[in-house]
Amino acid sequence: MRIGILQCGHAPDSVQAKHGDFDVMFKALLHGHDFTYKTWDVVDNEFPLSVDDADGWLITGSKHGAYENHSFISPLSLLIKKIYAKETPMVGVCFGHQIIAQALGGKVEKFNGGWVVGRQEYTLGAGDFVALNAWHQDQVTCRPEDAEIIATNNLCKNAGLVYGRKAFTIQPHPEFSNKIMEDYLIARRSSPAYPKNLMETAQSLTKIKIHTSTIAKDFAAYIGGRTLDEVECVISDFPGVARGKAVPASKFAKQNHFYLPNSIYMQTLTGGWAEAAGDEGWIEPDMILKPDMDTATAAPWTADVSLQVIHDAYGRDDNPIATAPRNVLKRVVQLFREKGLEPIVAPEMEFFLVARNIDPAQAITPMMGRSGRPAAARQAYSMSAVDEYGPVIDDIYDFAEAQGFEIDGITQEGGAGQVEINLRHGDPVKLADEVFYFKRLIREAALKHDCFATFMAKPIAEEPGSAMHIHHSFLDADGQNVFLGPQGGETDIFYHMIAGLQNHLPSVIPMIAPYVNSYRRYVKDHAAPINLEWAR
Repeated sequence: MRIGILQCGHAPDSVQAKHGDFDVMFKALLHGHDFTYKTWDVVDNEFPLSVDDADGWLITGSKHGAYENHSFISPLSLLIKKIYAKETPMVGVCFGHQIIAQALGGKVEKFNGGWVVGRQEYTLGAGDFVALNAWHQDQVTCRPEDAEIIATNNLCKNAGLVYGRKAFTIQPHPEFSNKIMEDYLIARRSSPAYPKNLMETAQSLTKIKIHTSTIAKDFAAYIGGRTLDEVECVISDFPGVARGKAVPASKFAKQNHFYLPNSIYMQTLTGGWAEAAGDEGWIEPDMILKPDMDTATAAPWTADVSLQVIHDAYGRDDNPIATAPRNVLKRVVQLFREKGLEPIVAPEMEFFLVARNIDPAQAITPMMGRSGRPAAARQAYSMSAVDEYGPVIDDIYDFAEAQGFEIDGITQEGGAGQVEINLRHGDPVKLADEVFYFKRLIREAALKHDCFATFMAKPIAEEPGSAMHIHHSFLDADGQNVFLGPQGGETDIFYHMIAGLQNHLPSVIPMIAPYVNSYRRYVKDHAAPINLEWAR
């Protein structure tokens, strides 16, 4: 397992000469565990390129304050938020304990009782205690909402914090053995910052046992102990709702398929049932669902470690179910490839962030912005409007990064609380999978902030409607866009594409506008496609 050490300071030269820098101390503390290490000297503005550069992160101590205006503090705080969003296990010690708390909404201040130096005993949740060497004046005075106290004493209330399975932080230094502590005291004893009696007391306590090995085991178990709990086996129905079942990870590892009845394709968006098609009538035979592991991605909003995997639908004859939406798209893409064309798409998803509403008789209203006012309409492309629901957008970004998705841009649309997210162009099947995942991701991000996300075509009568725009292009065998002529003009195949859309789109309106609400969007002067014209 790869451990990334984010070194936020350096030990005194005399201490380094005997024991190495902070990263070396931590490697010694965790010796014997199956870890490999890489150090980034973040205090010198050396940062990893990605949160995926390690499987677990360790943030060291520092002589600096988390609240001070040093150049590395802001990028480190941003990195902590990204690691936390991705739920990669993170451990912080002393300054690391403080900067994690501060980055996640807590507060760090100087302790009004002055410096805490030397052996300290901390009460644990079960009534036990642990003794460790400490060296700090700053401490976490207000812990983040997600943090739970696991260690405390009368000099440091928030001495140990745990953030579910995301972060484990402590104020004292488990990497400081008594010998390291002795040499640290020697290196610092001439400094006027530390009272003489405090240093002498700390020196006398270096002969008494501390529990570094206990914390080392806890750290190793926390960083290395995150295991996959559950796999969500999902498939899209016709409206794009995720159907399927959740199974324990251990069971998923032993199976290569599972079963669901084909009636999931007969269930309506409101939970009703369509009429069964075909001569067989209503018999609900099982489909065989096989995982496409290329679609495996995190479910970063869950409390446990969960994975989502899209499955493909097959009949009992092991042939793809012809009407399954993903199979239909694969078949269409293959038809283009047989003609020597590679289709490229770029989706734009529009949706509304609306106030929480559990009464179907109550009209839908825009969500309340962070200013305390409802989101305002007629604010297309306004950055201030987007800022009104910035916390929701931040979680959308964090969830997307945790799932490995790339957002091309987010903009305010013309409606009150209406947002558009653009995805990077690419393979149609891959982008369809991402849109499928994104709808769930966006709804989960909204729920975290006491609002709903809706993709209805016309959720608010007085506002513009929502749609999903899909940009198309096609590449030939040489990778050239077949719509673009040698002089930059349109080609014949481009005009054929336009003609095909104009001739055939009317016949598929029931598919692209399948609900009563869909037709409430088709009104003039609200940017809705009410004719078959086209323009540059």
